[in-house]
Amino acid sequence: MPNTSDRPQALHLAGAVLACVIAAAAGAFIAPRPLPFTADVVQRETSPAIYEPFGDMGAPEPVEVLLVRAYSLAGTVHTLRLGHDAEAYFHEVTVPDATGTEGPPEIASVDWTPEEITVRFASGHALAVPAEKAVGHR
Repeated sequence: MPNTSDRPQALHLAGAVLACVIAAAAGAFIAPRPLPFTADVVQRETSPAIYEPFGDMGAPEPVEVLLVRAYSLAGTVHTLRLGHDAEAYFHEVTVPDATGTEGPPEIASVDWTPEEITVRFASGHALAVPAEKAVGHR
């Protein structure tokens, strides 16, 4: 006669694995938003068309500065993305935590010069980036 005593144990294990998979899938759908590893554009600033891509390789174009809030399992991080099309191809700079007053950082103004892009925050802090970092194309 075959030994069937192992079958109930295998069924319990399979049931437990299936329950875990279903619980994980349900958790993904009802998890509080925002989900980890997502990003939101909080603020967008655009320069006048004074930046030439790769020096003199084309007509002057505007540069964008995006203030982005990124979510991860470790928490929330704010970055600046700079580029001609800053949502697709950009130079990224992390905004230090100290630049927000009571809440997240907020861009008060941007100084655009051919040599440097200076982002001034509402808290009074400023972050300068060499313009050459923001003017490349793919």
